[in-house]
Amino acid sequence: MKKLITLLIAAALSGCGGGGRDNGELDCTVLGATPPRNNNQMFDLEIANDTLFYVEGNVLFRWGFSGQSVFIGFPNGGLFGLGEHVATFDKFYGNEGEITGVDMLPGTPSGFTLNEAIYSVHDGSLFKLNAALEQQTIDLVDATSQLATGQQVIRAFEVKDGLLMMVSNDTGELSTILHTQGANTVLLDNWIDDITLSADQNQLFLSSSAKNKIAVFDYKLGTTTEFTDLQVSTLFNLNNQILYASGSELYKYNTSTQLFDPTSLPNDLGQINDAEHYNGEDYLATQSGIWQVNLTTNSASLIIGVQPNPLNTCSN
Repeated sequence: MKKLITLLIAAALSGCGGGGRDNGELDCTVLGATPPRNNNQMFDLEIANDTLFYVEGNVLFRWGFSGQSVFIGFPNGGLFGLGEHVATFDKFYGNEGEITGVDMLPGTPSGFTLNEAIYSVHDGSLFKLNAALEQQTIDLVDATSQLATGQQVIRAFEVKDGLLMMVSNDTGELSTILHTQGANTVLLDNWIDDITLSADQNQLFLSSSAKNKIAVFDYKLGTTTEFTDLQVSTLFNLNNQILYASGSELYKYNTSTQLFDPTSLPNDLGQINDAEHYNGEDYLATQSGIWQVNLTTNSASLIIGVQPNPLNTCSN
């Protein structure tokens, strides 16, 4: 039966290709899945082992930088890059498709990759899955002993010489805390959306769309600098450069002035959702498609365009 379903899916999707996929209807009895959203754009982008994985609408594709895009499925959650693999909340993929036999993390992954690993907090412990798909358990006892009464860890990550934790209290208020050398420092008084480290690992960048700010913690000085009223949609490290997107605008951190400078990419990219650096090239996932960009010349080339509906709504 599995082989038959695979053949039916292949037949239904045989016209799929980067920039020119078949928009024919799907047979829901074959896929057994919810139809995609209609407001399609490229939401997630990961590149691993010469394969580009992207989510268009809520549909996951892979593309080998030539030929056709290949439909994979409907991902549960976002994409996580792990060395030569990518993961969703419940599956792993390589350049040949889904990888089976990998133990998933207990609980729910924390939402993105940091230091080539994904993390989840479950039953008071921090679990880590590294690029080799090996699972480790990290003790939270020392970190949690410093928390106030009623606070509990809901997300946590390994960072330089310590742990970064998001904690909630009895009333649902959130704080982002850096735990180092047995002490806690509050870096942001709310939920964080994205985390990244500078190339020299001496600065920790946190973004919060709820607070419209970016916080930068300097390990050498032990101080936190906040950039406010930014309307941050995503924050990322692209080829050792810290950038944040605000809708369709992209800003780059200047290590000399320690300020964010605007870039001058073409304005037809649309909202910027994700970014990847691979084999000397930079890529952005945006409202209009996957773009290859050059931040030195401020040029951009569309390599996979968004389709009106990548997989049309299922037939009744």
